Amino acid sequence: PGEYSNKVLFTAVADAGTTETMTLTPSTIEPNTATTIEVATTMYSTAETLDATITMTNTATPSTPTTLSCTKTSSTPLTYSCTIPASSAGTYTITAAVPSYGKSYSAELKAAYPAPRFFTINTMQEMTSEICASATTPLATATTADTDGSHDGDTSYVPQHTLYDIRDNNTYIVRKLADGNCWMTQNLRIGSTTTTTTITSSNSDVSSNFEIPVAQNSGKDDWGAWNNPNNVKHVFSFDDLERGNLYNWYVATAGTGISSMTSASATNLTNASSSICPKGWRLPDGGQSTSKSFYTLDKASGGNGSNRTDLNRVNAFLSEPYNYLLTGVYYACVDCGVKEQNTGGRFWSRSAGPSGGLAYDFNMQSSGSFYPQNADGIASGFSVRCVAQ
Repeated sequence: PGEYSNKVLFTAVADAGTTETMTLTPSTIEPNTATTIEVATTMYSTAETLDATITMTNTATPSTPTTLSCTKTSSTPLTYSCTIPASSAGTYTITAAVPSYGKSYSAELKAAYPAPRFFTINTMQEMTSEICASATTPLATATTADTDGSHDGDTSYVPQHTLYDIRDNNTYIVRKLADGNCWMTQNLRIGSTTTTTTITSSNSDVSSNFEIPVAQNSGKDDWGAWNNPNNVKHVFSFDDLERGNLYNWYVATAGTGISSMTSASATNLTNASSSICPKGWRLPDGGQSTSKSFYTLDKASGGNGSNRTDLNRVNAFLSEPYNYLLTGVYYACVDCGVKEQNTGGRFWSRSAGPSGGLAYDFNMQSSGSFYPQNADGIASGFSVRCVAQ
């Protein structure tokens, strides 16, 4: 304060450093890729010696902060260009400490795939392994759905999206589950009760055209011998959106699963090469496969993968986020038809069973039977849940 004359160069820094804000550009980065961001505080100073130490900490699992390699690009305001190392998907805290003023700034940085990869595709046929990988893998305990990507990186949410099947315009809720794979969480229902349905390599998991027969929706027709030696096609439709259809294994595998196929063991599997799943999807593996199977889904979500009595696991798979159903089974025998409605549910895999005429499946019963590596006769009609390729 005062009066001055002559030529005087006067620089004033008023109450420097009291505004505690910082911005990051960009504030969301691609996971697993090194990148550069701008870290800008609201501190102004012409003192060239003024400097900050900038660190990065994983918000979910705080540990020793990583000191970033940064170059100061401005003092007015104090701004840096910083290299972010390749980091897994998640949320990170970037902190700029300015010891000269005893001040510290912080802002949130997200490592997340762009939302369009999982949350903005519209059809089942658009799904790819890369698109599935872009969504966060949830914890086994996660049940709350993330339907728009706003919780990307938060493992306590289950990525969920509704897609339609271009073959018949049926819609399905798909979710990325704890095993790291994207699953349909509703039963497949392709097939008509009035006409045959032809699927092609452009829209389905087939290499050549396959005709799904007209679906039966009542009665107790005899579907033939338990091992379906003549490769007869059979479908039963419940005519509702919840239960979907029941398919014998020959239809479920689009004609590539036949009675002569066998698997050497539960870990050395022979798999059908096609299925009636949409393009980009397939039937899960059976047995003890470590690749996209009922076995690995059970293990990733808290089970041990074995065939056992475990009512808690049955109830867990009947609930969010898995939503399996005790749909029932169409037994291939005289005057049998649909049995076990509301007491049992079985879901085909693509894997041939340990002997001819059998195929692996996932079997749940309200009594507590929980068999992720079961095997049954291929002539029976089971439900289908597809997993992304």
